[in-house]
Amino acid sequence: MGCWLAMTELNLSTNQLRVLPDDVDKLVNLEVLVLSNNMLKKLPPQIGSLKKLRELDLEENELDAIPNEIGFVTSLTKLWIQSNKLISLPRTI
Repeated sequence: MGCWLAMTELNLSTNQLRVLPDDVDKLVNLEVLVLSNNMLKKLPPQIGSLKKLRELDLEENELDAIPNEIGFVTSLTKLWIQSNKLISLPRTI
C-alpha cells in the first residue's frame, strides 16, 4: 500500500473481501473508505490510525464487532454499519 499514500478516497465495495490488511494505517490521508458488500468478519485495530477518515462504510458485511480503536478517529462524521452481525458497539464511539 506504500504507493497509495496520497489517496483520500478508496472504494473496495462488492469484492468479497474477507480481510482488510493490517497495513491500512499507511493510508494516512484517507478521508473516505467504502468497504460495503464484502465478507469482512473483523477490522484490524490499525483502523484507529486513520486520523483524517471522515466517512467509513461497513454495511453488508459479517462484522460481529468493531475495534475500540475506531474511537481514536475523531474526524469520523459518518459510519454506516447496518446489515452486519453486531451485538454491541465500542464505548469509544
